Amino acid sequence: MALINNATPADGDLIADGDDEIRSLKTAIQQIIGIPNNVNITAAGGNYTAGGLEYTTYQNSAANPTAAGRLQRNAANLLFHDGTAARTVLTSAVGAIALAGTLIGSRAGDYSTTSTTFVDVDATNLKTTLAIPAGARFLIAAAWFNAVHGGSSSVQIDSIQIVFNVSTVVAGIRSSGSGVAGNFPQSVLFGVLASPSGTFPLALQFRRDVTFTNCVIRNRADDALVDTAVPRLLYLVVM
Repeated sequence: MALINNATPADGDLIADGDDEIRSLKTAIQQIIGIPNNVNITAAGGNYTAGGLEYTTYQNSAANPTAAGRLQRNAANLLFHDGTAARTVLTSAVGAIALAGTLIGSRAGDYSTTSTTFVDVDATNLKTTLAIPAGARFLIAAAWFNAVHGGSSSVQIDSIQIVFNVSTVVAGIRSSGSGVAGNFPQSVLFGVLASPSGTFPLALQFRRDVTFTNCVIRNRADDALVDTAVPRLLYLVVM
């Protein structure tokens, strides 16, 4: 690999050696940046502004990177070689997952509300803000929880919901069977929002039925069934 030394040529060096220094500098730049020799490059590899690097441009190499540390474009995919294999960093392929996550309750005690209008179950742990990339096809959201009304009756089908922005993704579903005193039936709630775009909140919400005093969602770390006693909200954004 070539060396660039800003201390050479020295003031006392022969002028006749100047052409050698220029060729050495050209060779160094070619080797360090990877510029081919004697090729007219018609497109810049990126752009700088006063604030720094603005963007880089990747030509379609029509192949995956084959050496560790390389970042390379192959058609619509951007791939990075991690030393073992080429991994896709970004893809425009239909069905690719752009975002995914799981929100979990606090395990600090049951959630309860007496509100007859929808409120967040837990604005800290069961609510998030999603930045949905342009061109996303679907937002898929699902929640697992154990809930009852008034400590004795199965939760009504319109008392639990997942909300995306201000629009309801889906409003309620109840597991089969009826609740009895001290029993929290397990329920699964899911929905799909087509063509989401922008930055919006996603949250699990609940309310009480007007015929009961409250709505309770199990949220206990000391429960014998820890996995089912803590509410979860999962989301996927599909391109």
